[in-house]
Amino acid sequence: MPSNKKKSSAAKKQQKQARVQRQEAAQTASHNLHAYSDQFRNILLKARKEYAKGRSYDAVEMQKEAIQLGEENLPRFNENSFVKAHALIDMGLALSAIATDFASGDEWKQTVEEMNDTFQQALDIFEARRLNGTLTKFRKVEIWMDASGMNYSSPAPHTERLGPIDYFTVIKFHVAGGNPSPDTVRILQGCIRFLENWQAKGMTLQLECGGVLQGETGVGNGVDTWTTALHDHQQ
Repeated sequence: MPSNKKKSSAAKKQQKQARVQRQEAAQTASHNLHAYSDQFRNILLKARKEYAKGRSYDAVEMQKEAIQLGEENLPRFNENSFVKAHALIDMGLALSAIATDFASGDEWKQTVEEMNDTFQQALDIFEARRLNGTLTKFRKVEIWMDASGMNYSSPAPHTERLGPIDYFTVIKFHVAGGNPSPDTVRILQGCIRFLENWQAKGMTLQLECGGVLQGETGVGNGVDTWTTALHDHQQ
């Protein structure tokens, strides 16, 4: 019959093996996150270049590729992620360019429907984060400190837009510029409440990885702008 000493030694060995396995798994997950994040970011940057050159069809295909990559490989991408919303907004803007500059007839109708659906998906993400109080809180898989310990990194190529500025962008394009309805009034009222509260708290952004950043509203996103839009939609 094994002695208590041998049992204790075997248990410690098992605990050490389990700890090593957890550490290796965490290192692998971190490596995969950074690798897939780099790939995701590069695709969106290439898409942005195509969009700037007027090649909006190519941009949309690349943005769809990035979103699929995120859905399959980026942690919490499908859980109301700012990173996913970021890509959806880029795609919505490219679809808007197609509808404005290239499409006609049935293609125009289909493009506008896809654009509206894309912006709505992004808006749903922001509304969920606003309602649960995390519109100014960044997950550690959305923004993290890089290996240098000096700079922040993210799967999104334009981290300054993540969160509130992207939120205001989708409201500007999808809500304020759309047809007035009880739903648009509700969304604009929520936007104004969020902005007033955020400004009263110093417009800071909380990072799950540690630290606080100073946030911005972006150009033309003040309370007066949204109050005017709300009055237009209430008439």
